[in-house]
Amino acid sequence: RRDGRAELHVYGTGMYDVPMEHLGVPHVIEHMLEERSAGRQTGEYFIKLSDRRGPIHNAEVHMRHTEYWVKAPNQALLDGLASLLKQFFEARLLEEEIEIEKGAMKDEVRIMASTPEKFSRLLAKGLLFNVAPFTFTETGTEDDIDKITREDLGRFRKQHYIPENMTLFVTGSVQYESGTYAERAERFHDDVLQRL
Repeated sequence: RRDGRAELHVYGTGMYDVPMEHLGVPHVIEHMLEERSAGRQTGEYFIKLSDRRGPIHNAEVHMRHTEYWVKAPNQALLDGLASLLKQFFEARLLEEEIEIEKGAMKDEVRIMASTPEKFSRLLAKGLLFNVAPFTFTETGTEDDIDKITREDLGRFRKQHYIPENMTLFVTGSVQYESGTYAERAERFHDDVLQRL
């Protein structure tokens, strides 16, 4: 394989894991940790290298977890993963950047509401379960998004973004030829930490 992929799954952070009054919180967190400020501008690493030679990354909120991933040529995978983890753990949740991401999420809501095929599916689910249509999205409504505060995000991150809720998957040709699987995993872990 020419490309490798690493995925970090954070469980308990999906769209169905939050109370109704906090719809959209997992999605804002995902935007902030995947795209926004990390003190050092680690995101620039992806802007410079997101071409055929470097890594690309993305994130997505699912029903029961949030997934952060990086895909890169095998020789760049460890650097790409280290940069993604740095962005992930050092993002500072700055107020002005939260407002920018909330605006981006409102745009997503408007696009869904103006796309007949998408909105009709949401409407059908809402009618079936007697709830507002946007209950079944990771964003919630524009009003839900407006209610999200920095404190909400900080509490959610502190409660859910902990090692016990995380699983890392790596595929590709990251070569560790000798030793047990546990020993190879330990060397991989050490190699990533050295790049942080």
